[in-house]
Amino acid sequence: MKPFSGYRATSTDGVLVIHDVPIFVECSRGEHDFSRDWINAAVAKAMQAEHDGYLPPLHVRHHGKTGMDDPVKAAGFFRIKGTQEISFKGSVRMAVVADLHITDPSVKEDVLAKRLPYRSVEIFDVDKPALDSLALLDHEAPYLELPMLMVSDVSDQDSVSHMQRGVAHATFYNPWLQRHADTFNPVVACFRRGSSAIVLFEDKPIMSKNKQVQFGEKADEESMGGYGPKGRKMSDSSSKKEETKDSEQMQEGAMDCASICEAIKSGTISVADMAAIQQAIAEMTSAQAKPEEGMADEPMEDDEAKMQEDEKDKKDAPPMSTASMSGVPASAVQAMARIAGENAALKARLDARDAADRRRDDVTVAMARLEGRPLGSNLRQRLADYHKEFGPLAFAAYVNSMVDVFGQMSELADYGSATFAASPDVIPSAALKWQKNGPDAVEKAARFAREWRDLNQRGLARQSEERYIELNMSRN
Repeated sequence: MKPFSGYRATSTDGVLVIHDVPIFVECSRGEHDFSRDWINAAVAKAMQAEHDGYLPPLHVRHHGKTGMDDPVKAAGFFRIKGTQEISFKGSVRMAVVADLHITDPSVKEDVLAKRLPYRSVEIFDVDKPALDSLALLDHEAPYLELPMLMVSDVSDQDSVSHMQRGVAHATFYNPWLQRHADTFNPVVACFRRGSSAIVLFEDKPIMSKNKQVQFGEKADEESMGGYGPKGRKMSDSSSKKEETKDSEQMQEGAMDCASICEAIKSGTISVADMAAIQQAIAEMTSAQAKPEEGMADEPMEDDEAKMQEDEKDKKDAPPMSTASMSGVPASAVQAMARIAGENAALKARLDARDAADRRRDDVTVAMARLEGRPLGSNLRQRLADYHKEFGPLAFAAYVNSMVDVFGQMSELADYGSATFAASPDVIPSAALKWQKNGPDAVEKAARFAREWRDLNQRGLARQSEERYIELNMSRN
């Protein structure tokens, strides 16, 4: 059989990530059966926690089984990716696969040197499926004999990204070749560096008097030194006519409706500018209104008061009202309406995202304040629903009341949620009878219960479990 070669790993920003490592497999231990349903429920809970921004811790050695000379050491965190079928002890079983993110440099060195080859999960409560943390072990034999933690290949992403920092591609364009009077390409050069780009532009020449004249354009007297295109002296009247004609053409181009519509569509004219344009059009329309036929040129006092009221109503009307848009082209009105609708939709999306971020932050702070209190399962979801329905102010009062009413669990209750490795079968019911004598008595009773089960499996037990615990406790 081909020996196990190791796992693939990557190194990014000093963090070693070991990919696709099986950390747990379906099994039975004592009275508890960690079936496929149990594993699927634990993986689903991990996926939901990751969606909320939480990943479980990764550490060296188990909690509750170390001394002052051999303490638990933080190593990083792990990310559960899902499940897959593996071969375990001659049969195919479902395993939980995760990526191990090692952030401690000394732990990273130990893993690469094969000094932490074993691993074992910690489960706080087997009745609530979850893989709460993962321990890397050096010499302690784990319950599940999974493939040893060895790295076969490390891909350094930092060096790859450093190599990509050079100029990957550069394109140069000469705008002076085959230049035409009716075409202009402002891009001179484009540099691409990784995922970014630098583009160099050439400004389009602005025509004015005393400056160059493009081929095909008419020259005035001043730009040509007082002479026409063929060297003839230009008269004052012809020069003035040319200037008048040019100014009229410029005014026609500036007031072109198609240009205004194009500027609105491209976003050059802002919503505030459009409102000012609409107001000016409304004022111009009211100023150019002619009196009806048969009416006197000078309005009566009643008519003058009525006109003042109409002007006031027009000023108070909203900028996008139909009355103020009577002189605006239909295409401009449609463009304005579309831009206003897009702005409203964008604002709604931003408000919804801000509310979701505020809700996530408030719920995270509340979970930290309520940690260790007996508030049942699915607390995070209940807090998020309350925040979404009643808002942040009511949510703060709600959390404060829960902090005041519910106290933290006692040390004995915390001891009852033993880890998977420290108390693999959870504390037996026979050992829980010694709770009145304190946590130390419960721990000793649990140890005697494990001894009795080991003797019972070998056929060497002569008393019942309760009697065996009672006799050994009396001796201590």
